[in-house]
Order: sequence, then C-alpha cells, then structure tokens
Amino acid sequence: MLSSLYTAASGMEAAEALHAATAHNLAHAHQAGFRRMLATDQTMLRNGEDSRLENDLTGLQSTQQIDLTTGTLEHTGETLDLALDGAGFFTVQGPAGPLYTRNGVFHLAGDGTIVTSDGLPLAGSNGPIVVPPQTQLAQLTVGLDGSVRVDGNEVGRIELANFEDPTRLESVGVTLFRAPDGLAATDVSASVLQGTIEHSNVSPVGELVALITASRRYEASQRALRSIDESTQKLIARR
Repeated sequence: MLSSLYTAASGMEAAEALHAATAHNLAHAHQAGFRRMLATDQTMLRNGEDSRLENDLTGLQSTQQIDLTTGTLEHTGETLDLALDGAGFFTVQGPAGPLYTRNGVFHLAGDGTIVTSDGLPLAGSNGPIVVPPQTQLAQLTVGLDGSVRVDGNEVGRIELANFEDPTRLESVGVTLFRAPDGLAATDVSASVLQGTIEHSNVSPVGELVALITASRRYEASQRALRSIDESTQKLIARR
C-alpha cells in the first residue's frame, strides 16, 4: 500500500515538473535564441535496485534538459541582428565570467561597445568589441568569420564557443548559459550571419499539447492517490 501511495505521489510531482517546464517554454516562445527545456521522466526505485523486491518503492523522477535544436532563422536586415549557422554560441562577458547565448540581438552602447539587450558586452578575441566613436550602423559590417569591420577596417572578431557536451550548460537567464567546471570546449565551425535572427525553438502548439497532457497526468495521479487513501482508511476501520 505504501508503495502505491509513493508511486501516485511521485506521478503528481513529475506532472508538476512537466507543467512548469512547459509554462516556462510558452512564456519565452517569442524570445530570440531561447532554448526550450525538456522534462523527462524515469522510473525511480527505493530500498534496492531490483523492482521485484516486495519492499521496493517505485515511482517517477523528472529531470530537465536543454533542447538545443536550432530555431528558425529570419532575415531582418538590421545591422546588429546576428545569428549562427551551425553549432556554437556567442560569448558575452558576464559579471562573473563568460556566458554563452544563441540570442544574437545586439546594440551599440554609448561608448561604442557592442552589447546585449541586458548591457553585457559581446566578447571578441581580444576583449569586448568596441567601434570608434560616432560610428554609424551603416558603416558596420560583420563577416561570416565573425570579423567586425567599420568602413572596411577590422575592429574586432567575435568570439564563438562550442562544447563537447553542450547539454551540460547551466541556464543563468532566459537565453544565457554558463559552462560548469570540467566542460570541455571544442572547435567552432559555425558562420555568423548579419542581419538575421534565430527565433526560439519552441512550438507553441506542441507546448499547449504538453500542458494539457501534464494536467491530465496530474489529475489521474491525484485520483489514484485519493482512491488508495480511501482504501487504506477502510482497511484500518475494519481492524
């Protein structure tokens, strides 16, 4: 009986985790470069590894993972709308070290530094990329190799990053990630596309279906838990 209670309760928790991940994805479905979160379930055993043991408690445990599927590319014609064609990330300078993103919507700060919408500098091979004062956007071009030029003169080269296992990246913002210790970097072969943005990889319709599924799973586990509780109370009353 205790095993059944635990199974039903863990089913409710797994449904809650799926609901939370789906709601998060829907909230940022229109954010450039956003990567959806996947909530996956796996069977969890307690008090042993053999599910045939009578005292084992079996249930579901939900884990979350980043879905790194590429989003749709859209040509905007905006000078500092950048996208990556291929695997990899833009590197930006965070408060406590480098951060990584697929959100390529950048702007010029007052001092000429190319920054994200949050004001984080876009990292170049030799530090933040800064264009000369009074530079007009029409003078600025970005090459496929990430070279940033003003009137044909290179002022910096965008630093790109990729990782041996990018699914291990840790989310530190809506579109920002941090590399944990021990995550090895690899060569980047992606090309930088100017005047283009990469949309999120969220399918609103798919997420709405997942939201309904999560709600139904929660309700089913809740009914099972209530039924088990009522059966337990009747069994106790007979004794």
